[in-house]
Amino acid sequence: VTFEDVIAEPPSVRSFDKVWFWSHALFEVSRLWCYRFISLVLAVEFEDVIAEPDGTHSLDGVWKLSYTTFTVSKYWCYRILSAIFGIPVALLWGFLFACISFCHIWAVVPCIKSCLIESQCVSRIYSLCIQTFCDPFFEALGKIFSSVRVALRKEV
Repeated sequence: VTFEDVIAEPPSVRSFDKVWFWSHALFEVSRLWCYRFISLVLAVEFEDVIAEPDGTHSLDGVWKLSYTTFTVSKYWCYRILSAIFGIPVALLWGFLFACISFCHIWAVVPCIKSCLIESQCVSRIYSLCIQTFCDPFFEALGKIFSSVRVALRKEV
């Protein structure tokens, strides 16, 4: 499933180029990471589930048939679930990331910019207070304790 399969805008009605670009990028990233996560969770091998201890083995025919049944059923179950839920889940993820992008663009970034502007004013006042009150105090303490000499002796 590609982005164009899920979100298809007709050529006559297109959103802004950057909106289209970022929507496509978010869709692809979410699709990739969701697929990796699900693949990691579902990446179960036959030997991980059905493991016969050394010295105890079933007949070769039973083992091969069990292996084939397990592998084929896992393969087809995944394909059927992907066919049924793949597109709706991709649509939901696309919607979720669209909402997150909207909130980020219209709420989060402006709040961060506003905080940065306000913090510059506060940081200048804080800097002036430190330079005015603390710097002279610590310089005086430094001059007082600059003549102190410490000698360590090891007594046996």
